Amino acid sequence: MMKWSEPQKSAIFERDKNILVSAAAGSGKTAVLVERIKQLIIRDEIGMDEILVVTFSNAAASEMRERLVLSLASEAEKGGDKESFLRNQLNKISRSNISTFHAFAMEVIRRYFYLIDVEPNFRICDEPYKIILQSQAMDQLFEELFQSGDAEFIHFLTKFATSKNENDVKAMIVEVHKFIQSMPDSFNWLEKQIEQLSCDEDEFLSGQLYATLRLEIQRALSSAKKCFNKSERQILEAGVTSLTSKCKNESSSIEALMHGFLTRPFDEFAEEISCIRFETFRASKAEDVKYSDIRDQVKASRDYGKTLIRSIIEKYIKKPLADTIFQQQETYQDALYLRKLVEGFDALYQQKKKEKGMIDFNDIEHYALKILSNESASAEYRNKFKHIFIDEYQDS
Repeated sequence: MMKWSEPQKSAIFERDKNILVSAAAGSGKTAVLVERIKQLIIRDEIGMDEILVVTFSNAAASEMRERLVLSLASEAEKGGDKESFLRNQLNKISRSNISTFHAFAMEVIRRYFYLIDVEPNFRICDEPYKIILQSQAMDQLFEELFQSGDAEFIHFLTKFATSKNENDVKAMIVEVHKFIQSMPDSFNWLEKQIEQLSCDEDEFLSGQLYATLRLEIQRALSSAKKCFNKSERQILEAGVTSLTSKCKNESSSIEALMHGFLTRPFDEFAEEISCIRFETFRASKAEDVKYSDIRDQVKASRDYGKTLIRSIIEKYIKKPLADTIFQQQETYQDALYLRKLVEGFDALYQQKKKEKGMIDFNDIEHYALKILSNESASAEYRNKFKHIFIDEYQDS
């Protein structure tokens, strides 16, 4: 019998709350998940048909099913008053909802196809055919726009296409279209992001984009501080006293940067980080042999810290914040037109799939979500499932 740690026991036996298990690879997360399901069946008398398990791959779903069969069979063989119930659950495992996200979503679509504009005998559009249909949709879009003589389209091409062809613009449209498919309400999400481009300085400083920028800088500064603190510890532990003051100076400089970032206007912080200088490390002759033992480790720590600082300067500090905001505002009209192109491409691509009676993998996700936004459909699944498990949550 496996001996569970206290955190594992907590993940197995906690009830009436959402649980997120985060642990390193190979630490037994799947084993804990299987044990929790087994205990729900044994202790809480939850049926397999009341449990939904979604995995990242078909292989993971098969493994999960096999593990549950072995675990429940082992318990059933012990006999007792739960044997009949356990054997009944074993019979249900082959029909239970243990599958990938897409497989579960497909079940939802096939059951409720009449709630969306899809024929019940639809086929899945695989990746090669998807590329063909998207290429056809793109060609049709550009042909229609060229024939219309749309001045805005010609201006956009002049700005973003090469002199030889429009492939760069086509790639841009496909890339944006692909990215927004991961959002539940794709085009409304895209519209909100574009509207942020038109904001003035006050709106920018209170908006999400600036908040994200600050978070990234703060993380980089924190990581750099750890690097310089590590090199300081290495020097102190080795007893290289001729370099301790230089180590302390570098650590203090980073701490001052972090404090300035949190307390002063952004442009003042930008000026301060732009002026940062790092020490030159040379141990005294008396300590040179001692330092040679740790020189490479100290250098690696400091070099990574310096790289982090320089990346902040390169990405965020090269020009004043006002210039960044102005450049952002200048992209607003282009972004609006790009959204129009992406919408046109999407409409033609959807039309071509419909003509072929096909849906792609992104459609599976979006159609399932649309169906589950319907109260009668969602109520059925809400009443059916008492517990939902997501394996490899970070990948999904």
